[in-house]
Amino acid sequence: MSLERMEGLAVAHEHEIIDNCLTGGIVKMNIKRYRDYTVQDTNFRDYKWTWCGRYSVPFGLLTAFYLQQRTRTYPPAGTLIGYSTSIDHPALPVEDLGMGVTAPANIKHWVGYAAVGYR
Repeated sequence: MSLERMEGLAVAHEHEIIDNCLTGGIVKMNIKRYRDYTVQDTNFRDYKWTWCGRYSVPFGLLTAFYLQQRTRTYPPAGTLIGYSTSIDHPALPVEDLGMGVTAPANIKHWVGYAAVGYR
């Protein structure tokens, strides 16, 4: 399989997670589904699909869910604002800060940047 095909499949999987879990209304089933996508069933410490927000995303969504329940307000809904990866955009020029490269962006290690807004 070509590297371009692998990248396309990985990005498609990221969009599947976004579409099935993070957009639309905040409901418990979608939050559980997000966990099911990203965390191993047998050990919550192990990734099923590497996503840096595997704990913070469900925590934030559950907080919003319970606040909505408690205040009896209209439930917020998520909308995908944008998506990009560390492969399809050049690295930010921060060499002058002396930080160095934290991780290479290549087909074996990259970051997907999902911007989802809730209102």
